[in-house]
Amino acid sequence: MYGVYLAMFAAFFVSNYCKKKSKKGNKKEGDQPQPVSEARKSKAPAVKYSMGSKIGIWSAYFGVLSICVAWLMQDSKTMEMMRKDDSSLNTIVKAIVTDIEDFRYVSGDTRAGSWQFLVGVHVVYAGILQFITQVMKGIDQRISWAKPLSKAHNVLMTSLSLFMLVVLVYGGLRDGRFGSWDSFCCQKPKASGLIQWGMYVFYLSKMLEFIDTFLLILSKKKVILLHKVHHLTTMSLVWHSLETDLPSDILCGGLNCAVHTLMYAYYAFPDGNRWLRQYMTSSQILQFVFCLIGLVYAQIQRVLGSPCMGTSAAEWHGVIMYGVYLGMFMMFFYDNYCRKGKKNKSKKAQAEAKIEESKKEKHEVILHGKRVDVTNFLNKHPGGRKVLFIFRDRDATEQFEAYHSTRAKKWLKALPKREVLKTDFLISETKMAKDFAKMVNMFKEKGFYRPHLIEEIVKVLMVFGPYIVGHYLLFNGSPLAAAFLMGFGLYYGGWVSHDYLHHAVIKGGKKGDETTGAVVPINNVMGYVIGFMQGYEVDWWRARHNTHHVVTNEDGNDPDIKTAPVLVFVRNSPTIAKGLNMIQRWQQYYYLPVMCILDFYWRLESIAYILIRMPKYYKQFALMLGHIIWTAYAFYGNYRYLVIMSLFRGFLTGTIVFSTHYGEDILDKNHNMTLVEQTSKTSRNITGGYIADLLTGFISLQTEHHLFPMMPTANLAKARPYVMKFFKEHGLEYREGNIIECVRYNIRALRYDHVLHG
Repeated sequence: MYGVYLAMFAAFFVSNYCKKKSKKGNKKEGDQPQPVSEARKSKAPAVKYSMGSKIGIWSAYFGVLSICVAWLMQDSKTMEMMRKDDSSLNTIVKAIVTDIEDFRYVSGDTRAGSWQFLVGVHVVYAGILQFITQVMKGIDQRISWAKPLSKAHNVLMTSLSLFMLVVLVYGGLRDGRFGSWDSFCCQKPKASGLIQWGMYVFYLSKMLEFIDTFLLILSKKKVILLHKVHHLTTMSLVWHSLETDLPSDILCGGLNCAVHTLMYAYYAFPDGNRWLRQYMTSSQILQFVFCLIGLVYAQIQRVLGSPCMGTSAAEWHGVIMYGVYLGMFMMFFYDNYCRKGKKNKSKKAQAEAKIEESKKEKHEVILHGKRVDVTNFLNKHPGGRKVLFIFRDRDATEQFEAYHSTRAKKWLKALPKREVLKTDFLISETKMAKDFAKMVNMFKEKGFYRPHLIEEIVKVLMVFGPYIVGHYLLFNGSPLAAAFLMGFGLYYGGWVSHDYLHHAVIKGGKKGDETTGAVVPINNVMGYVIGFMQGYEVDWWRARHNTHHVVTNEDGNDPDIKTAPVLVFVRNSPTIAKGLNMIQRWQQYYYLPVMCILDFYWRLESIAYILIRMPKYYKQFALMLGHIIWTAYAFYGNYRYLVIMSLFRGFLTGTIVFSTHYGEDILDKNHNMTLVEQTSKTSRNITGGYIADLLTGFISLQTEHHLFPMMPTANLAKARPYVMKFFKEHGLEYREGNIIECVRYNIRALRYDHVLHG
């Protein structure tokens, strides 16, 4: 651990004193740094929140914290008293006082006090930090609701820090802890529950400080190494102090609470108080100095033979960490207050000019032999802006016909158009594209786009049947069986909701016109219902999945194939093979196990998608919150089976999804292929007969599904022989294999040794 601390300190020194000389105009950094200038270049007007919106955001924040507090107090006398019907306010207050006075921190027994919990918290923190950082890299503007949430958080931390300071000071005075350096740092004349309880709350508050980092990232403020090191290591330091009953806890904890009261008060109410910034850093430096004095004093007493409570290891842990903090904060103070940096205004002006220039450019998509101006339609497109950007100056006629309704064609008529340029390549005018259009019309006439009622009912029953029976078993003592049944129901629900959201089940319009007929709202309703069950956000799925469909396996365009750095498909590329790191060279072995986390990852993506669009997505937020509350209630006391359910569902879904595209060809963005040719190179069917098709929600016929996305998946098998014949006539490869062959194919595509060594 000390090696890690030393490495972090060295990295901070290099980044601040070795690199800055070659980087002109760097923005100075602080405890709560200002937003990065790059993020402010395209900053939108500030959002004005109504009092109702602020109350809603604050209520959600404090509500989540209340649930955590209730969990920590679950076995306390206070909770027992609150559960009684005849309990009064007076008896509850007495129970609280009793709980505090009788509190004793017991290693491994006190809630949230085990080393496993400590490690788990840091792993989760690091994972969420990395996830939010990656998400925010693709967003130009800060998250609007982060500001009122930050206000609530800073007010809470101010109040909590002040409360802990009062508790520790009062407890110290009552126990005679301030009589001498010996009672301050070496011995505890009286060990009351009040101080131990105060330090326990102080330890838990370090988890709340992790939220500081998340809010900085969401607000597009730069998170410096000092901030990360300080927050990542302080919790373990306090935990070590509690574990060993270190006497200097009241000194270091009390000083930290005093500094944080000042600091969070400033961040909660910064207007007119900017002069406090320098003094905050000064007070933090003094805090570390006094803590070092106390810990060194205890070490000296040990050397002199005086008995000191705690352990020498815990004291050295504190000496090293407070020494690191002191050095980093002093360098920060010097950088920000002793020497002045210069702002690079010219670069900012140039970047802003480029942004304004890009706004004037036209965005045109080629449809039906015309250039259609979609510049003013970018933010109105139901499929999102990304698809229109991808198809800028490209022929999207085939994709438009495959996905759009009659209403969309009416919108198209209203958009400005002009003749195509001589340099434009019209893919839809090629012989292959015209032959494919004839096949689509033939399928309409044959009724392939009309759903089969019995098969659609069976598919719905395969979702709700296992899910409902699973809940029954969960509430009646069979949680393991429930986990597998519910996992299968959610897995199958993914395919069924997929069909409804493609508008491939309930059809509108006249016979023979199902691909372009009226949109039937029940499709979306069913998609949202099953999406709620799964914990996925429907708009997130549409934005991701629809883009994948129209630009399948296009390098840089298809979001589904962006699996690096976890999985890097080598295929037959020596360049990619040589670039694999030591962990990635084992990816063929962890390929299947990593499928298990797919459900968890998609849930995280869904939550992130909602949060960055708040408060606009308040309805979706309410649905997601409802799903989380229901799931937490249903699995209460059986959360390990919730993990099993998610892992099982992720494994099933991931194995099927990855078998159909990920090992196939990766195409250049400017490939100039028809939809059919692109599909032939990027899709692979899973064979196995009707049972295999049924168990995979008929999504096993990926080639046909990508060619006819609005065809009911149960009818894809009818189209299969015609597609195979079409491929043969046009010299295209029809790729398929059973599930084992598909998995083996992907594993081979992940391996690097056969590429480098033959």
